[in-house]
Amino acid sequence: MKKILYMFLFAALILITPTAYASNEVYYINNEGLEMTEIQYNNLLNQGFTEKQIERMDYATFIKNKDIEATIVAQKKQYVKTTTTMRNGIQYNTSQILTEEEMNQEIAAEKEQNPFSPRGASGSYYNGAASNNYKIIFATIAYLTDNDTMRYKLDTYWQTMPSNRSNDIIGIGIESSKVQIATSIDFRQDWRTSSDVAGYGISCIPKTQFTGGSAMFTLTSGSLSLLES
Repeated sequence: MKKILYMFLFAALILITPTAYASNEVYYINNEGLEMTEIQYNNLLNQGFTEKQIERMDYATFIKNKDIEATIVAQKKQYVKTTTTMRNGIQYNTSQILTEEEMNQEIAAEKEQNPFSPRGASGSYYNGAASNNYKIIFATIAYLTDNDTMRYKLDTYWQTMPSNRSNDIIGIGIESSKVQIATSIDFRQDWRTSSDVAGYGISCIPKTQFTGGSAMFTLTSGSLSLLES
């Protein structure tokens, strides 16, 4: 009888042990060398982090968010075209909401007209000069189970960089009776790529008020080919 009981316990351990180990085994290693379990990886996705952001995530951000259970309750995406025009030495910016198809068509048409113009190159400041830049803005509201709060997350991806740089503060909101705006701002990261610069920047000037918040980044000099914040 004891022998049968021991065999039963041994079989039970064989069945249980792999499951317990699997929850702690490495599921993903990102570009920073951070090892993540499948649960941690899915926690980040459920907070609104994209696969690309997880791929580039730094240690501090990972440690702060890896164990937070969350559910995305609302998302919104906009495609924005901003036109910068110089008139009498003054720079003017106007924005227009496009569809994804319209944005792709306009970017392709501009590239065909001037295929040798590098993205993000310094533009001319003569009167009447105009340039376009295109960006995708993605807003997410996630419910954080652990502390019963909502998190608003805003990501901006420049598809083409502006030739004449200036303040470019933009965001979109999501209507929801469930969400109360908090005054704290976190993360504040940008990822940029150029011929001589590639990596994160977290240096910025945050501003908070009762109705929301913003963050102003100081970009590196030179020609930027990619910018996400």
